[in-house]
Amino acid sequence: MTEWKEYLGFMAMLISIGTVIWSWITSPAKKTASDLEVYKKQNAEEMKALLEAVRELGRRTQTIEGEMKHLPDAKAFMDMRLEIAQQTGKLGRMEEALTSTSRTVLQVQDYLLKSNVA
Repeated sequence: MTEWKEYLGFMAMLISIGTVIWSWITSPAKKTASDLEVYKKQNAEEMKALLEAVRELGRRTQTIEGEMKHLPDAKAFMDMRLEIAQQTGKLGRMEEALTSTSRTVLQVQDYLLKSNVA
């Protein structure tokens, strides 16, 4: 019986030492697991925010691309510059004609005033 007591005492001691070692080894694993869960939650939230930002950026890009289709390209811009230059030339010629017409009207007015016809 005493042999069994010694053997059981030795087994109890081994079990208690094993339990201490096991809890010492698994304790960081539990903390790591809880840290991992926290990280997963934060990562999920950040990914959701990033995906929303990417979607918003995609919408904004589509809007800008849609608006840019209506803007003139380099060729159209050059054509507009040429048209404006032509219109400026036409306005200059019209101004000359208007000046000569104005001079003629003033001469007729002076003649009428001097001849006392009016």
